[in-house]
Amino acid sequence: MEKNKPVHKGKLGRIRFSVWENETRNGKLYSVSIDRVYMRTDDVTGTQEFRNVSTFNRDDLELVKLAADKAQTFIDQQTR
Repeated sequence: MEKNKPVHKGKLGRIRFSVWENETRNGKLYSVSIDRVYMRTDDVTGTQEFRNVSTFNRDDLELVKLAADKAQTFIDQQTR
């Protein structure tokens, strides 16, 4: 079975957002996921890897608001 993919994605600095479209009996419904990307360094090996979290620092909140606004604009354009 093919995994569902977002219909729209965006990135604002370290904040990413995705818009998902779901077919229902009542028509299309949209949902949004927003996360923050950061680089983690392993203390033992020193290797680095990207991680995603759904918690935000105070300084992230303006970008979270902008990401939500961009996602809503995309959804509004789809539902006109």
